[in-house]
Amino acid sequence: MTDLREKVDEAIARTLLVKETKEPRDALPYSSDFESLHALYGERSGSRISKSALMQAFFRIGKKGGVSGRRATVHAPKVGQKETVFVGKQVGEKLAARASMVYTVEFDAFHEKYSKRFGELSKSELWLVLDKVAKKAKGDEWKLQLRKARESACLAVELYNKPLSTFRTQGFVALMVIAWTSLYHAFYYRLGIVPKYPRAENENEDKYWDLSKCLKVFYGGESSPSRSNLEFFIGLRNEIEHRSLPEIDHSLFGYCQAMVMNFEDLLVGQFGQNASLAESLALAVQFSRAKSAEQCEAIRRQLLPMPEDIAKFIENHRGNLSGEIQDSMEYCYKVFIVPKIASRENSSDLAVEFVPFDPDEPSGRKFGEKLTAMIKERQVPVANKGRLKAGNVCEKVMTQVSQKGFKKKFSPSYHHAAAVEFYGIRPSKDSKRPDKTITKYCVYDEVHGDYVYTPAWVEHLIEELQKEGQYERIMEAWRSSRKQES
Repeated sequence: MTDLREKVDEAIARTLLVKETKEPRDALPYSSDFESLHALYGERSGSRISKSALMQAFFRIGKKGGVSGRRATVHAPKVGQKETVFVGKQVGEKLAARASMVYTVEFDAFHEKYSKRFGELSKSELWLVLDKVAKKAKGDEWKLQLRKARESACLAVELYNKPLSTFRTQGFVALMVIAWTSLYHAFYYRLGIVPKYPRAENENEDKYWDLSKCLKVFYGGESSPSRSNLEFFIGLRNEIEHRSLPEIDHSLFGYCQAMVMNFEDLLVGQFGQNASLAESLALAVQFSRAKSAEQCEAIRRQLLPMPEDIAKFIENHRGNLSGEIQDSMEYCYKVFIVPKIASRENSSDLAVEFVPFDPDEPSGRKFGEKLTAMIKERQVPVANKGRLKAGNVCEKVMTQVSQKGFKKKFSPSYHHAAAVEFYGIRPSKDSKRPDKTITKYCVYDEVHGDYVYTPAWVEHLIEELQKEGQYERIMEAWRSSRKQES
């Protein structure tokens, strides 16, 4: 992330981009050419700026024209379908805004994950792969598929929530399978992958991937609660496709709810908050309320028994899954709704709030297994829960690294401040946009006008400080920047 204090002399930067390199700007990140340009900028300007700041200046200058028509001398290494899908999954909605990732800890983490999975690529090579994948997202097909996915999902939920519908689950499953298939097709088209089978000699029309094929390409050999949920519905659809079975509705709500929430997660993760459907759908109003044991028993007697083959299918499917997946809310969403009477006379502002819990905390786990949704009076949430001040960060970091032979000091106002600047996780104190942080590590507290940090930042520091010479590099960069300011 670029430190917003850094002022790039764009006249010098433009001269460097136009006269000192023949490479197009998109080929420069992490290249030896860029290293030379960065050094030249320091010599000509007499100031030191981060690589991120200079590269962002190059991107801006390139958009204004004057450096078009260049051909790169170095090209992205060839990668297969698996690698392309991995890039799309990891980068997600930032695919179109990939320039913001260069020379950041975010790109470093992406590079590390890619290398562990597929073997070592240099950062320059991985950037070229990412840039090439992003530029394949041309045409309108992925946008059409995305619109189809969103509309199908809305129709599925609308049908499911209609009180007089007797074709609820079957209609919901059919429409959500279309929605999911279209969402995956949008994902693949955006990566330049055409999701269709090779045409056989006797076939006159193309056949596009069904949902099962989409899952195989997306997940490979990985298991996932979301994948298991979709595989459950694919199998169930085949069992109920030509039958009317309203008696199964009461048993499948949890699976249906998980299917919708997983859809929203992938939709937003890949296409951004603007694609979200969460604000378009209201919570279904209920006629039911808490019932006595006698009422519950009467309802059970009225319900028709589930057909034996459907019950066996559900049992067999669950039996082949690990306990972790069976218990996951992404596989089957289980809720227990508890009413709370408003404590004030005019307090009719009631809302349903889905309350997360910590599965590693025994009390939270016990609570979460029984109670996941509350009907409660709307309350102001606790601010900055789970976040840390700089002093807390230093304590946690030192507790861990000191056990592994780290003997140096790491104080909040000096060493931690140096690390914050070195990794560029937040802007300077005098920035006009103090909220421009890397939210994985740092969040701006508008009320108090300062910053709080996340457990992920603690883990990142612990890992980095154990690297040979990294502590010295951080402190040297801090001292150099202080000299320039003076």
